[in-house]
Amino acid sequence: MTDVVEEWSCVKSQNTESNVEPVARQKWKRVEHCLTTLTDVDIWQWYVAVKKPATMSSVRKPGYHHASNAVDNVTVCPTGLSTAHTDHEFSPWIKIDLLDIYDLNSVVIYNRQDDFGHRLHDLQINTGINGRENTCGFYEGPAVTGERIVVHCTSGARGSYVLLTILTPLGETDCLTVCEIQIFVNN
Repeated sequence: MTDVVEEWSCVKSQNTESNVEPVARQKWKRVEHCLTTLTDVDIWQWYVAVKKPATMSSVRKPGYHHASNAVDNVTVCPTGLSTAHTDHEFSPWIKIDLLDIYDLNSVVIYNRQDDFGHRLHDLQINTGINGRENTCGFYEGPAVTGERIVVHCTSGARGSYVLLTILTPLGETDCLTVCEIQIFVNN
């Protein structure tokens, strides 16, 4: 007997990201979310972070600022209460467990949209398997409030988790606040 799961179908659109629409069907396994980008060659990318387990180095307001807010597939966060938000600390981080090993293509970060967008800066993005990390990329910033940031991963960025860390200078503190993190992998 199979469970009814949500399948996500990709709809191509010329030179833009595709719309992703859910289709209810019975399937033997879950089909991940996907995105199509059109360049010189059609490149299919799979969006794998939705509803995956996420953890943070700390939580600013435990009633609101959950790590799961970064992977809830909501890219509009009109208030800071709907974001993933750490306390002010040395080198805050957020980690997303992908539950499988993937070759990463890019990481898209939707910055907070209420205010304080400049707080996102010096962001190191790593991936790894069993604690052995590879660099995906780096975002210098500072970001702009409401900015959509795309970091294309370096070749060989392969892992079962993605770790985003603000590289805080010694003696200083930062907080890491994001609306959404989307992780795209090659199929």
